[in-house]
Amino acid sequence: MFDWAVQLGADTIEEGADVLGAHSPASIRLRTASRFFQLLSSDMAQAAEHYRRAFSSGTGDATR
Repeated sequence: MFDWAVQLGADTIEEGADVLGAHSPASIRLRTASRFFQLLSSDMAQAAEHYRRAFSSGTGDATR
């Protein structure tokens, strides 16, 4: 799904932060962005699983 692309982006941002050095302001911002995208990837995977289960039950009710 799409979450692998988000995770790849997070990993790439993390590598950029490593290049800039651990304590530079840009590195700190990049690490924050990387953590955001890692969380986004995880949340997207959980949401996709939730909707897959809800709609595969045959009820079509994704609110459960």
